[in-house]
Amino acid sequence: MVNYSANNLLESNLLNFGRNINEATGEIINTNKKGETITPHQTAYYKGLTFVIYDTGSIFISGSIHKYYYNGLHNFKDFGIHEINHVLNDFKDNFKITPEQCILKNIELGANLIPPIKTETILNGCLLHKTKPFEFKYNSDEGKYLQCSHSQYWVKIYDKRKHYQKHFNIENDILRFELKFNRMEYFNKKDIYTLKDLIKSNLRRFKDRLLTEWNNVLFYDKTSINKSQKQLQYSNPYYWLELKSQNFKYHRNELNKLINQNPKNIKGQITKLLSKKIDIVNSKTNQNDTLYILSNRIVNKPSRI
Repeated sequence: MVNYSANNLLESNLLNFGRNINEATGEIINTNKKGETITPHQTAYYKGLTFVIYDTGSIFISGSIHKYYYNGLHNFKDFGIHEINHVLNDFKDNFKITPEQCILKNIELGANLIPPIKTETILNGCLLHKTKPFEFKYNSDEGKYLQCSHSQYWVKIYDKRKHYQKHFNIENDILRFELKFNRMEYFNKKDIYTLKDLIKSNLRRFKDRLLTEWNNVLFYDKTSINKSQKQLQYSNPYYWLELKSQNFKYHRNELNKLINQNPKNIKGQITKLLSKKIDIVNSKTNQNDTLYILSNRIVNKPSRI
């Protein structure tokens, strides 16, 4: 953060800062789990956010502002432009933080949808993104999800309902599609450097990017390919990975033709839902929805805000 006094946080009655202390010696711990030296710092937690003040003067805030809006409990409910503005006002009132003081290091663009079919079936049909295969990943916060890594961003697809169904009553599947940018080049080219820049920009500017990246998913819809001569080949990720460039493009077009000819066209349905969702959530009304944009801070490794 720039032009911001750490005292605003240290003096807040909402935050309780502490340091990692060696209980045996009483010394401050200045190494991480790998034994690497880290900069001494103080840490506090509030509503799912982590506040870190380094002895050098740097300040980092990480965590989901979507979860912050829901008291740090979850991020599966609606969160749109109205809710973003509410959180920004809360930051200003509670911590004297303004958007222009927040320099963005990572950004997530994403949408939560109620899918036309079971999310698990959709995940099983997502074979590649562009020409790279999806991988199943797992972490304690997000559970099991599909991920494809590119040089400047990751694509993630998962069922958000499964992450929270043990603690909350959620009636429908929630398909989450998101792009997590680990570099800011795409946004810097649009003159977006701070949180203020992001909020001032028309968030619909990112609609085409989300739709394009969903369209880049090589999606195998078995209801469309059933009885096709290419059924076995098209359902196998290794078949696609072994194709040369021109053959890959040809067969991808053939696959998309079969999918588009299907009246159900699951991939097309998701495209329409995604488009509608983005339009709704970016309207400046009290309409709540589930597209959210998370700015991220990086200290030594990617962390989330």
